[in-house]
Amino acid sequence: MTQMFSQGQLEGMISHRLYGYDDTNRIFLYDIVNYWASRYDLGEEKVARGEIYPYVCKIIEQAETGYYDISKIYRLVSEEHYTEYIPYLKHFLSTIMDKPEDNYWRIHDTLKLFLKVEPDYVTQLLKEKQKSLGDFGIEGKGERN
Repeated sequence: MTQMFSQGQLEGMISHRLYGYDDTNRIFLYDIVNYWASRYDLGEEKVARGEIYPYVCKIIEQAETGYYDISKIYRLVSEEHYTEYIPYLKHFLSTIMDKPEDNYWRIHDTLKLFLKVEPDYVTQLLKEKQKSLGDFGIEGKGERN
């Protein structure tokens, strides 16, 4: 499956059940994270970390032009301190913030991640994009909704 992904042969295999966009990468990301978790449980976390890296990076990059959810990887960044994904996630967030009408929840979830790991980046990006946390349902200490 990883070979098919690398060669672009998985594109379009799974459509979102309601909206019809390509959801293949979200499913593949879930599989990758589950693979990492099983290897982690076996004490092989360092090996798995290296194995999943190129696939996760490519999924994050491709998510900039897609509509699928990538928040499954956020736990690895916030709790396991996989900081190698932060540059990719910063670029992802900056890109999707240019189309908030299509990416509200993805922006919301990614901002919440960065509030945990790099709050100064959130402040700088919101200023640059002339937005506020409230624009994405995040209020000071709590949340709307």
